[in-house]
Amino acid sequence: MKKKKINVIIRRGPLEIEWIMPILKNLYIKKFEIYFYYNNKICFDLVVSNNKIFNVIKKISKSSYVQRKYDFIIYKIIRKIANFLNLKKLELFFSKKIHSFKKMLNKLNIKDFKKILFVFSEYGNLNYTLELLSKIDKQERPLIIQYPAGPTINLDNDKRIQNTLKGKMRRLSIFADLIFINSKKSLSYWDIYIRKKDSKIKVVGMPLFDKNFLKKKIIKKEKKKILLTLNDIEINKLLPGEIEKFKKYLNAFFIDLKNFVGVDVVLKLHPNKPLDIQKYLVQKYRYKVSKANMIDEIIDTSLLITQFKTSASIYGPLYNIPTLSWSNIFKGAYSEIKDPYAELGLTYECKNFNDFIHKYKLAINQPNNLLWLNQQKKISKHFSLKESPIQKVIFELEKLSK
Repeated sequence: MKKKKINVIIRRGPLEIEWIMPILKNLYIKKFEIYFYYNNKICFDLVVSNNKIFNVIKKISKSSYVQRKYDFIIYKIIRKIANFLNLKKLELFFSKKIHSFKKMLNKLNIKDFKKILFVFSEYGNLNYTLELLSKIDKQERPLIIQYPAGPTINLDNDKRIQNTLKGKMRRLSIFADLIFINSKKSLSYWDIYIRKKDSKIKVVGMPLFDKNFLKKKIIKKEKKKILLTLNDIEINKLLPGEIEKFKKYLNAFFIDLKNFVGVDVVLKLHPNKPLDIQKYLVQKYRYKVSKANMIDEIIDTSLLITQFKTSASIYGPLYNIPTLSWSNIFKGAYSEIKDPYAELGLTYECKNFNDFIHKYKLAINQPNNLLWLNQQKKISKHFSLKESPIQKVIFELEKLSK
């Protein structure tokens, strides 16, 4: 790879950096210059709040820029006026000005457009800047590389897929030259967008799960730890009574837990959507709040409990830890009938609250029950842990850049 500059676009927060970080470290050692562009101050603040990730960024970053609300303000005002007057060509002209990739590079003090080899971003980032960049001849522009935000596995029964097939949602446009995915189980999900077998989709696994990055499990015999992963609730999407049901689950769990001695609860905040748990508790309970990365928090955990449909479930079987998820109590936000990670066998989806209480007690008292052992067998199947995801990604990048 002759060119030695990389632009990383951050759209939402730390999770998307966590996926690509092992790759960035590898390229940094190979003398690449790495530039970070944050789409807004909210995502920048979330990254800063994650000390581990931000400290690495400060070490490997050549330059960074946080997009401000008032950037390109004159262009935005003129575009708004053009839209109001239905002057489509003028509106499009200023949209292209605002989303110019070259202007983004100017903010990063990069003068030569052609010296950028790769643009990295999560595959949910389908903004107009990348669309415009993708329309330039591939030989004359940086290559667009996209990847998941975390250990996500998208199944073909995903809500977006179902709505797309029914014509309720517009088919996504794909701007990337290369898309990395975590598991072959996601291939059918991408078929609907690519429509044919396309060499741009590569199954590489999760770089963070590379054996050179994984930490050793810590077993604490005198204490047990329950890791509870909850993310902020999109209240505007919920149906009547769902917040009350959430409060019931949460408070009844803490009350029941008082029957156990020597069990600590740690609330793991979602990196992009942290939950203010105090709003939903009716009294004070004993627990700790963690902003640490999942990989750091999971290593001394005895039981992992997650909300419905969260990729955090994957970390449990990765470290041979019993894992269960609540049933879908937020049907206004999630239309899926079954938790996709339960379908993959990576978590147990509780049928109702009584089942939840029964299963969390089973996990504490019988951590080697067959129910949990079967979860641990599935993780290797879906993520190919014996291979090196980092080497797979580097190989594909080198092949593409030749």
